[in-house]
Amino acid sequence: MPGAYIDFEAVLEDKEVQRLLSEMLRKGRDLGPALKKIRAMEYGSIKETFRRQGRPARWKGLAPLTIALRRKGKGKGSPRILQDTGQLFTSVTSPHAAHSVNRITPTMLVMGTRREGAVHHQRGRQPHDETWQIEKHSRGPYMRSDGIKVKQHSVRAHSKVMHFGKTPKREFLKWRPEDIEKVKKILVEELTEGTGAGVFAKVPTGPGVLSGRA
Repeated sequence: MPGAYIDFEAVLEDKEVQRLLSEMLRKGRDLGPALKKIRAMEYGSIKETFRRQGRPARWKGLAPLTIALRRKGKGKGSPRILQDTGQLFTSVTSPHAAHSVNRITPTMLVMGTRREGAVHHQRGRQPHDETWQIEKHSRGPYMRSDGIKVKQHSVRAHSKVMHFGKTPKREFLKWRPEDIEKVKKILVEELTEGTGAGVFAKVPTGPGVLSGRA
């Protein structure tokens, strides 16, 4: 899906978080510092998800063919899921990485990735066929799987139908319960400014400040 990107798929609708955010806006507080702290915290959470290879349940393991193709392409293969080249991982754990979606406005934090195919890993995808358009090009010599050596040659322009198997759902962008509790702590600290006094005024729920779409 060229040009598509994915970030957090649902508005963070925890009522206490929204109350705290509304209170900060009512008091005229700058949300920027709090949102930056929340971003740093969530990057750490995403890194932990990759480190554990999924949580609370581990992601489905790589297919033997996937590992074999990695080894064929690099001379070695990594069994780490979603970390063949590391580009997806860095795009969702660093604001400065290629493909990273990272935006903080006065009232919103958006995090995610423009990495092609990321949405299919996040949501899962059923088997499907794709038609690829191959441009005219030259191909260097290579050894076929049956041991026959193929000389350098020209390849004509043509189309090719590629079949892709099922992609398991492996959520790497997700607000986890422990993340939401940390968000609350950050917001309370910003409101109290270290005084230790909690803010519990009843105010209308404000707009979703931590939101996303895919």
